[in-house]
This record gives sequence, structure tokens and C-alpha cells, in this order.
Amino acid sequence: MSRTVYAVVHPALMQTVRRTAENYRLPVVELAPEAAEQGLDEAGDAVVVVDLSLPNGSALLRAARERAPDATLIAIAAFGSNPDPILVADCRATVAFRPLVRSGLARLIEPILGEAPPDAPLVLVIDDEPRNLMLTEVRLKAAGFNVVTALGGARGIALAEARLPSAIVCDVLMPEPDGFAVLEAIRAHPDLAATPVFLVTQLVVDPTSRKLAADMGVTRYIEGRSPTLSEVVAAVREATRRPLPLPDSIVDRDARLLVSMRRTAERLASVNLELSRAAALSDAEREVLGSIARHASKGPVGDLYRAVLDSCVESGILALAAYYERDSRGELAPVGAALNARGEGPRVPDGHLVDALLDEADEDGPIAVPGSRTLQRHTVPFLLALQADSALLVRVRAAGEDLGVLLLVMHGSSDLSSSDWRTFASTVATYLGLALLLRGGRAPPLPPGPRLADASS
Repeated sequence: MSRTVYAVVHPALMQTVRRTAENYRLPVVELAPEAAEQGLDEAGDAVVVVDLSLPNGSALLRAARERAPDATLIAIAAFGSNPDPILVADCRATVAFRPLVRSGLARLIEPILGEAPPDAPLVLVIDDEPRNLMLTEVRLKAAGFNVVTALGGARGIALAEARLPSAIVCDVLMPEPDGFAVLEAIRAHPDLAATPVFLVTQLVVDPTSRKLAADMGVTRYIEGRSPTLSEVVAAVREATRRPLPLPDSIVDRDARLLVSMRRTAERLASVNLELSRAAALSDAEREVLGSIARHASKGPVGDLYRAVLDSCVESGILALAAYYERDSRGELAPVGAALNARGEGPRVPDGHLVDALLDEADEDGPIAVPGSRTLQRHTVPFLLALQADSALLVRVRAAGEDLGVLLLVMHGSSDLSSSDWRTFASTVATYLGLALLLRGGRAPPLPPGPRLADASS
């Protein structure tokens, strides 16, 4: 099947889209956000990639569906954001989160190129996490199934009644209605009562929950799902080849057990969110280290700074990344910065403000600002110059030499003291220091501009 990829994305993502499309010999049409709606009239059944972080990203996604009703839509969302579930569902879009690497985009495109025949079994996937929906859809489509997805239990029940799928794969831990409520609704519907339903969870299931699910008529309870979802694919394949009988007894949920499970779900919801963010942070770390490796031994040293800082912000988890180099007099000066923010965004503070915080904290590891080791008289001028609520500073050293400082500013209200952030910052600083030691060069200072700020600004 010959397809074209239409891309309405931030320039930082364009290279990823182009290189991925080239791997499949797919032509790419790049549309400027301000003129994209007219260009989408020609999209037809193309693959349309829309960046939701653009100022008009949501409107562009809706316009893409209206102007190209047969297109396959891929919506790219920023790390830690919460795309509008109604918009995503209405546009029939697949959501992917930044950092977006080529392998991740390829996993979305591959099933499109090898679509299942119209008479292949239809599988409904229900989950409240867009990442899980995307992954499950990709794996099932690759296995030859037609797939529809629903974000949340309520939309899942409605879509099941409308489409009458051959099988249903449903997450357990969701806001009401949760997986058990979805199962109850499916078994109570006369046209769906015999449909195979698979409840899926990342966790180890206790015997009481497993028995409850069996009594309610679950086809199979799949726990500890793997990244490949091989258990889910195998179970759906078996059920659609040879429908499994319903259990003899289907009982109502026990109210007290339901309350207990809801409390457990509330405790684990935050854990699942942190795991998702940690995975994205790990992807970003690999991208940054790959950039360091590619520029460690060639080109001007300034190219190394720019590549590393650009990789940091292209991940979508950072609003600003800047590097300060320590000169022969021991003073810090910014020599490189990359920005990924809407509107004014953060600025790059003067080097003496950074030095004041480092001297006060007097520690080697990453320093969160504000934090317990930084005094208010230094923190306030720094944050005013930065025009952000928080930041992370980490020294860049190699062979005992103090080379400079890396400044990272995150999107949103991330916990900068968490071990994940500190590990990310330390790893990037360590490998950047080694690369600079190999190069033995220095870059010219960053010229003053609208993004360079002092306490007086």
C-alpha cells in the first residue's frame, strides 16, 4: 500500500518524522501550522502526524479529521501532558508521547502499511492510559486483527455496544467504570454476553480478585503484561479462533471487595504514572547520550554543545537546557542554550547567579532550585532571571577539572528532587564532561539576546 505522510509538527520533530518515513520509502509533505488546514484537503488516506504542543495543535487535529476523513491520524503529545480524551476519541487518533524516537514512530506506521483485511476479527481495546492503548493497538494490528480503541471504561462500553467486537481487551485499574464494571456491563448486554473479555493489569493479581473476575465471567485475567504483549495477542488469537464458553456462574460484585479494590487502585495509580514518566525519561537519556557519541570526536566543539542541548529539549520533557563554561578566570558564562517552550518561556540567567547557588549548596550532585541547600537570597534572583518556578543544576567535570554547569528546566511541576531526574542530569553531565575532555576545546560565549537574562532584567 502506497501512503504519504503529512506532518504538522514542531521543527524539532520533523527530522524524526522524515527519517522514519524514508525507512519505508514514504514521501513526506511538511505543512506549516498556519497553512496546514488547506494542505490537509489533499491528504486522502495518508498518515497525518499532528503535534499537539503547537499553539493550535488541537484545532489542527480536528481539522485533519474533518478534511481527511479516511486518513490515519497520529497525535504527538508532550511528556507529562494530558491530551483531551474526547478530542482524541472523536478524531480517531492514536496518541504518542514525546520523547519520540524513530523506533517509536515506526511502531505506529508499520501496522498501517500492513492493514488487516476487512473480515479479520475486530478487537476493542479499553484503557485510560493513551500509551497503553497505542502499544496494544500496534501489537494486535501487527498480529492481523482490526482494532478500535476507547479511552476509558464509559467510552469502551458505548463503543462495544455500537461495534459488537469479536473480543475485548480491557485494563483493570481505571477511574470508574473500572475493568470489573466494564466486564459486568458486557456480560449484561444480550448481544455481547458471549464476547471474550480479557482483563489486563501490570500487577500480580491476588486470589480474591482472580476469583471475582472468574465469577463475573472473564475469559482470562492476564497479569504482569510484557512489553511485547505476547500473552494478550496469543489469548485473543485463541479466543477468536475457537470461542471459549462462559463460566456456569456469573455473580454480582461484592460491595466490600469493590471498595477495597478501589482503594488499591487509587494507591497504585500514581505508581503507574511515575513508571510511564520514568520510561519516557529513559528514552530521552538514550537520545542525549547518542547525540554525545555522534559529536564526541568530530566538528567544532560548539556543535557538541548544540547537539546535546537540542537533544535534551527535543525529548519534550524539558523547557530549557543550557550549558555554562568555566573560563580561565574561573567565571561561568553561557555558551549554548536550547529552548522548547510556548510563549515567552524561561530565560538563561547570567553566570554569576548560577555560581552563587553552587557556592551556597556546596555539593557535587545535582542541585534542585528551589531546594533545602539553596538560600532564598540567591534562589529568588535566580528564578526571577530564569522566569521559571524551578530548575536543576549539575556540575560538568572530567579528570578532576571543573569544566562547567548544565542547567535543566522542566515542563510543568516535576519533582526535581526525585532520583529519576537526578540520575538523568548526572548521566548527561558525566558523558558530556568525558566528551569535552576528549575534545579539549572551548566554545565562544553565548551572545546577549532576549533569552539571556540577568537579575536586573
